[in-house]
Amino acid sequence: MNDNKFTNRTDKSNGNFKPPTFSPAQISRSPRKISSFDKAIRRSVDSSSDIVEATNARTTSKQPQNYQKLDYKTARDSQARRGNEPVAKLGKNRNKSRKFILRRIKRIIGLVLVVLLLFVGAIAYWLIDTYSTLKSSIIRTDALSMMKDNSAASTFLIVGNDGRSAEAQSDVEGARADTIMLLIHTATKDSLISIPRDTMVELPPFIDKNGIFAHPGEEVEEVWAKINAAYSYGSAKLLVETVEDLVGLKIDHYAEVGFDGIAQLTDALGGINLCYDQEVNDHDSGMVWTPGCKDVNGAEALAYSRMRHQDPLSDIGRMLRQRTVVQKLAAKSTELVTSGNLGNLWNIFKLKEVAKSALGTLTFDENTSITDMYKFITYFKSATSPSGYMDTIPIEDADYYNSVLGSVIKVDKDDVKNFIIELTKT
Repeated sequence: MNDNKFTNRTDKSNGNFKPPTFSPAQISRSPRKISSFDKAIRRSVDSSSDIVEATNARTTSKQPQNYQKLDYKTARDSQARRGNEPVAKLGKNRNKSRKFILRRIKRIIGLVLVVLLLFVGAIAYWLIDTYSTLKSSIIRTDALSMMKDNSAASTFLIVGNDGRSAEAQSDVEGARADTIMLLIHTATKDSLISIPRDTMVELPPFIDKNGIFAHPGEEVEEVWAKINAAYSYGSAKLLVETVEDLVGLKIDHYAEVGFDGIAQLTDALGGINLCYDQEVNDHDSGMVWTPGCKDVNGAEALAYSRMRHQDPLSDIGRMLRQRTVVQKLAAKSTELVTSGNLGNLWNIFKLKEVAKSALGTLTFDENTSITDMYKFITYFKSATSPSGYMDTIPIEDADYYNSVLGSVIKVDKDDVKNFIIELTKT
């Protein structure tokens, strides 16, 4: 076996063919002296090399396109030169990357929550501060009587008082143009009933503080007067008792509108739209008007409310226009709250300004809460809408003359009470 000129040939352990190994004598032999046997061996070596290359090609084709088989040491050294971690730590790096992303998401969520809490806290503080400010700004008066509640309806007595100074009253006609309206709310309908200021009524017994009918401090009985005089003789409380006696209904809440504050509230709301079908240039009230509708500011709205001399209906016409002004203001105020415009921060702060202006214009009884005030505005808006009802108490004689009071409006008390009872039915 050792006499063979080459050694073998085949590794049976893995089946791969190994080229034969030649002895130095064979390698140094001259090519001219290569025997046919050597040529055959060389051809077999060449063919075996082709087989190995073909086998390697087939093996390589079965691997993924980007597959690269590296041993651990080579991969580790290569990545170390690039500044990366060894192959054994790639799985750990993926976990670290996931944890980093989760931490960042948690931080972002936490930051958003903190900002949201700060925003909600600021709004809550603003609401509490606004509530406290408005509550302390409410002007109250002793107005309600001791009459027992005899109806399921909720009632507001609304009084429009043009409280100008004595100097202004001497220069301007109608400086004490009071408007008296009864707002009735039931489960099915809201009604707004006007009571003309010149309505002749018998005043309930009252203490004469000013000594007009008796000595100051004495009780006065059986006094006939225009209904707006009750406010002058006995303030809001006597007026409430007089209206209750006229309509036969308990007054639950009292709201007084100072028309000298109408201008401020109108300007806070950005103006209102008013209509009048006649040309007016009234020096006493300051109203200048061409027929039609237009947007007015506070001063123009106040003049519109005060004008009487150039109105064919005189006091009744002025009462209707004052009611229109209050209606427009109530509608625009509730629109600011209920239309969804509070999503705008500017409207939220504007609401506070409007509320303060309104409270500077209104006076309430001692029992009316802020919730009742909101109800008052919504009931008023409902009553002046197409689904509501507006009217005036039944009038027997609109041009009645009394020897003491002069020209007054005469009404029948029973007719008025029956009219009101019908409105309170649900």
